[in-house]
Amino acid sequence: MLRARLSTSRRQGFTLIELLVVIAIIAVLIGLLLPAVQKVREAAARMSCQNNLKQIGLALHNYHDANGKFPSGAEERCPTNIAFGSNAGCTYYANWSISILPYLEQGNLANTYNFNLPNYMPGFTQNMGPVQQFIKVYTCPTDTRANQLIAPDTLAPDGSGNDGTFKYASSSYRCMTGVGIYIDTYKGIAVDTDTLGGYWYEAVAAANGNTKYKDASGRLLNPTGIFHTDNVTGLSPTVLTAISDGTSNTIMVGEKHFSTHPTRGPLWGASFNLYSKGAVYPYTALNPNMPLQLSADFDNCASKMNSNYCKYGWASLHGGGLIQFVFADGSVHGLSPSIDLNILAALSTVAGGEVFDPQF
Repeated sequence: MLRARLSTSRRQGFTLIELLVVIAIIAVLIGLLLPAVQKVREAAARMSCQNNLKQIGLALHNYHDANGKFPSGAEERCPTNIAFGSNAGCTYYANWSISILPYLEQGNLANTYNFNLPNYMPGFTQNMGPVQQFIKVYTCPTDTRANQLIAPDTLAPDGSGNDGTFKYASSSYRCMTGVGIYIDTYKGIAVDTDTLGGYWYEAVAAANGNTKYKDASGRLLNPTGIFHTDNVTGLSPTVLTAISDGTSNTIMVGEKHFSTHPTRGPLWGASFNLYSKGAVYPYTALNPNMPLQLSADFDNCASKMNSNYCKYGWASLHGGGLIQFVFADGSVHGLSPSIDLNILAALSTVAGGEVFDPQF
């Protein structure tokens, strides 16, 4: 008789050593994949920001087509015969990023903003609602301030402090006003750090009293950018034909992200000075700390020089600190934070007549 032989087998699992080896292999794979995933995410965020800037550039041109001019950087109105250097009784109205809302498919939001009334500021709260709305095209995913209601450090019309009452929706971009003043005097008053996007008298001084923005031969250059504080300044919105430097050589809007002091960053609905406008200070020969105006670390910049240079500067949190700008021809270029400030200054003006290699 044949006997069936039953074989028994014991199922064996991983030994402790084998398990540790598997875990180690998985950890190595994750370590290899994580940087790649982060790079893909950063590339996607950078492309999203680039697309935002392209849309903003297109909206600015559509505004120009409809109105025969670009919008004002901001409009400031003051009492008749106001003294130079005074801002008493002045009020700010709409800025560039408010003005182009209808051309960014934000017509419904634009309809809630009363352009006949001052911007949201102390004494004028009617336009609070619209300027507290988040707008995707004004938000770069890389910006850590994205989609926040932020109380800026200072308020229109005179730069008084903010106790937190006045808040605005964050933005990642600001318009270019041109070259700011380093240290100068105009009409008997000190005009240090003044820009064409500042108080009305600062804009006048920056446009007419900059004695240090010169070429290599010593010729004074026109410091004016596409956008500026208009109305009481005597300045008016720029027309396309005024960009004699060439649209491919002239910046319209760029990125400004902060890793510190977020309350100094852009706010699309705030018309007051630095919160929607920026400038360039090409004075490294006079102050070696000037390149810090292209740093996202505001606090470090402000610890090394007058904080106004840092307030009006440009920066991003993209890999390598690459700062993206949309130019007047609609193209978008990323510029290194180590760019020669003289080149950036040349790119900031509409009719400076600078001769340079743009390096992009």
